[in-house]
Amino acid sequence: MSVRLRFTALLMIIVIINGIVGLSIFSYINTQKEYSRYINLAGRQRALAQKMTKEVLLFREGYADIKAEFGRTRALFEKTLLGFLEGDPEQGLESVKNNLLREQLNEMLVLWKEHKEYLNLIVQGSSYSGQDLNDQTMKIFEKADAITRSFEETAQKEAVGPFRLLVGGVLLITIFALGGWLFLDRKAIKPLAVLSGRVEKIAGGDLLVEKMQYKSQDEIGILIKALNSLQDNFQKIILKVVETTAG
Repeated sequence: MSVRLRFTALLMIIVIINGIVGLSIFSYINTQKEYSRYINLAGRQRALAQKMTKEVLLFREGYADIKAEFGRTRALFEKTLLGFLEGDPEQGLESVKNNLLREQLNEMLVLWKEHKEYLNLIVQGSSYSGQDLNDQTMKIFEKADAITRSFEETAQKEAVGPFRLLVGGVLLITIFALGGWLFLDRKAIKPLAVLSGRVEKIAGGDLLVEKMQYKSQDEIGILIKALNSLQDNFQKIILKVVETTAG
């Protein structure tokens, strides 16, 4: 195989590895970007759970204007929860596929239905226990916190594959680049340097310089073979000239 073909093959391998590295970088960034949206919204659910409780208590204390705000908070909490489960383009959400996360979200949905009914009864004027309200709020908060942590852990796990591919690709590029340099140095640079020295000596009239031995039939080998033949021909010509002059 010629030096050109070998070098071209090496470059193609490096280009392919670069493509893999680029794909892994894109996948890593995309995974982190996608999950950051879910993590932020899951974290917001914790704040919304506490906010609803405060708004209900304020309403029962006579702040009637807070009822509309409570309705918006309640709707946002439910919209986000259903967005996790069913998808919601408006919030930039696709339905969660991870089984563990879906299980936790469905558990949250059950808790939410109970909590929402309890909050509605309080708003409608039913008697309530502050301890019960606090306990239900903490259940929602703790479940939202667990879901947030699960989103974070899932994001880290799904980023491991692209990250490993990225590191492996960088290492392979380094190895092939080093290998390419060693290959060029051994197959082209050093032989050409030696060949250049021989040409200078022959051009200076030294036809007895030792011939180069190069087994490969690539471009360098062809050039060395041609130079050896040229040296032989020069020697024959000079020998004939000497014999003719002597005769």
